[in-house]
Amino acid sequence: MITLDSELLDFVRSPVLLMVCAADSERRPAIGRAMGVRVDSAGGLDVLLSRWQWPQVVRNIGLSGRLALTASRASDYVTYQLKGAARVREAEHADIEAARAYWRAVAEALARDHVPPHIAGQWSPDREMVAARLNVAEVYVQTPGPLAGTSL
Repeated sequence: MITLDSELLDFVRSPVLLMVCAADSERRPAIGRAMGVRVDSAGGLDVLLSRWQWPQVVRNIGLSGRLALTASRASDYVTYQLKGAARVREAEHADIEAARAYWRAVAEALARDHVPPHIAGQWSPDREMVAARLNVAEVYVQTPGPLAGTSL
């Protein structure tokens, strides 16, 4: 596990769009949207997502023990991808509240970019919430441009 700097931790906790990807035992990927990230005092990341909305992603994390998280800011396309070992646990009350706060912030940020609230709303159910603990082993810059794909 690598230690993420405070700037990157702040970025993934900010109202950025979060995509998750996990592959099954035959390396077939499934993708979905995360509903926030919680960071513990040791820098560990809990990626919040809905098992109801993204069942194959959650299954694949269980099968492979791996997860990729891509965080992208809609206003300027600054994007990072974090990859590593992961395990799923049931969401706790604090996780659900963090996901709700995250989506309120995302809806506000997208509204400033003229995206109607009902669009973001469909991405954010808090049904069957889980938290996937991601132990980050790799970080990549994915912002479009000459540095895309480089590791940090």
